[in-house]
Amino acid sequence: METALSQRAKKLQALLAEAYPEARCELDHRNAYELLVATILSAQCTDARVNQVTPAFFARFPDAHALAQAGQEEVEELIKSTGFYRNKAKALLGMAKALVERHGGEVPRDMEAMVKLPGVGRKTANVVLGTAYDIWGVERERPTPLIAVALAVFGGIYLGWLGSYLIAVRKLQEGAYLTLMLYGCVAFSDSAAYFVGRAWGRHRLSPHVSPKKTWEGYVGSVIGGAIFGALVSGLPDTQVLTWGHGAVIGLLIGALGTLGDLGISAIKRQVGAKDSSHLIPGHGGILDRTDSVLVSAAIGYYYLVWFVF
Repeated sequence: METALSQRAKKLQALLAEAYPEARCELDHRNAYELLVATILSAQCTDARVNQVTPAFFARFPDAHALAQAGQEEVEELIKSTGFYRNKAKALLGMAKALVERHGGEVPRDMEAMVKLPGVGRKTANVVLGTAYDIWGVERERPTPLIAVALAVFGGIYLGWLGSYLIAVRKLQEGAYLTLMLYGCVAFSDSAAYFVGRAWGRHRLSPHVSPKKTWEGYVGSVIGGAIFGALVSGLPDTQVLTWGHGAVIGLLIGALGTLGDLGISAIKRQVGAKDSSHLIPGHGGILDRTDSVLVSAAIGYYYLVWFVF
């Protein structure tokens, strides 16, 4: 018996087919393997750029068996222009080896097997299964009652309790300056994490919660926060903080603010909210900005009260 969700999906599919009768996947491919590779490469990259890269890639690695024998540096060189090439190369090699070892080099035809491949999530799996095999699925994850209650309670505590520290910081001596400094530390440390992770990121920090974060980017966040805090505390006409206090506050924000990022990433992943953009490197939308600021406000407030005032 069809569910209401399945019926609605069929109606939407019919409407889309009528509105876009010649719609097709923009990623050039000849088989499921090529589509899988192209889809992995398309993360944070345009389809047009991927299509420029894949002809040479597939000429060198025409199937999973050939790719599984490749070296990391060789793959990186071929896909460098797509961005995040180190992580993508690692994912492609892991995916190819898994295909050879588990599926004889063929791309599997079911979701469960697909998502077990390195570098393949449900979105990538749906693209490949639907486009290459015409296997389309509609699903909606429902949190368990315990998770639903935890999210509801945690949301109130997270926003209400941590948010109150922004007000507490604002009420301190030179509170406006200190509040802006906290925001600045968050923005600078996040940008440092982005650029360092993009250039040198190889080791994932939390692949299941936030796959793009790396340990190298985390180190960049800590150092970047410390540098910004020290520089801002040394500005003329600012007598509240020494450069040492500013550096420590920035370091703590860079180190512990990442916990806020991971926390909100887990919540967004659970409820299916993306809320991201690419307007500013390293800054992904209002939720991504709010989480770090809330955690940083608590860190900054207690440091200021205990060690400064």
